[in-house]
Amino acid sequence: MSDIEAATKRSPVTDHVVAELKKRIASGVYKPHSYLPSERILSQELQTSRRSVSLGLTRLQAEGIVVQTPGRGTRLLPPEDRHQQVVIGVAYLAAFSILPLQLTHILHGIEGVFRSRGYPYKLMPLDHPKREGVVQEIMHQCNALLCLHTFGYVEEMCELERKHFPIVVAGIEVMGEFSGTWVDHRKTTLAAVKVLTGMGHRRIALIGCPPTQHFYGDAHEGYRAGLAEAGILVDESLIVGVRDCDTLAAYLAARSLLALPDRPTAIITGRDLEANGVCRAVNEAGLTVGRDVSVFGFDDNSWPGSQSLLTTFREPCEELGMAAAEMLVERVLYGWRAPEHRELEAPMIFRQSVGPVFAGVAAAHA
Repeated sequence: MSDIEAATKRSPVTDHVVAELKKRIASGVYKPHSYLPSERILSQELQTSRRSVSLGLTRLQAEGIVVQTPGRGTRLLPPEDRHQQVVIGVAYLAAFSILPLQLTHILHGIEGVFRSRGYPYKLMPLDHPKREGVVQEIMHQCNALLCLHTFGYVEEMCELERKHFPIVVAGIEVMGEFSGTWVDHRKTTLAAVKVLTGMGHRRIALIGCPPTQHFYGDAHEGYRAGLAEAGILVDESLIVGVRDCDTLAAYLAARSLLALPDRPTAIITGRDLEANGVCRAVNEAGLTVGRDVSVFGFDDNSWPGSQSLLTTFREPCEELGMAAAEMLVERVLYGWRAPEHRELEAPMIFRQSVGPVFAGVAAAHA
């Protein structure tokens, strides 16, 4: 077995050597163009064998971080030269035959940054349900990873981060000890509730996936916090969980809400796809969206017909991808750094689906 083959065959000792050397590079212990200490000295400092140090240095060379010259030693490449040998994987869930529109926009942002910086990348589908050994497979196929969301791979993302493997998630939906970009859904849902209570609404419903899925836990927190600020007790019958984020599920949920004796005057949804189903149910009940029932969405892209009607929050998809790609490039060039969560704002887009409560309705719900 060659040194390169042995280096790519993962072992805890070699992983430790690579992680420690990357820490030193990131903290400036070794300067660009300078030569690292000899294998003998490094083996003493790291308290490991020269063989493990040699394999670690071979892996760093394969990642484009150092260059080894026989008779001279191992030289640290300057940041601008390191990307030449970097293979970046862009991971997504293989279950998608066609990427959802928001992920397509995120991918556009990622591609733009990598093209402008000259980084090659390859798409890497992730299986669902997960398979054993996925972390080792990722590390074998690429030496940096950018994920389109986490899709249930939170533990694996955290493990890669612990190994100081360059990894960033574009559009974090479940927080973990890894770096990435995100939108605060607690903040957006809280803002929606504040707008509605300010217009006199007191019967405000929430339709979305259960709080254990994706970002919906944050949305539930924002909903409850907004009602509490307005002095409104939470009516659990107005919180309807749907298994799938789609139009039909939200339509059925809205029908059940509108059939209540004291129906809601406003409905907040987790995504515009769900808002589409809500609006259809409202119209089918002989009511008018924005007058009889106000509807709030989120994303401004998953329902093409929403642009003239739906009050929503614009999800900054392309910006989420661009910022995540820049974060990954930073880690490729300068080495490991502590995980960070970079928040991007989702601006409110106010349209005709939200309006004040009629005086008679407001008095009845007071």
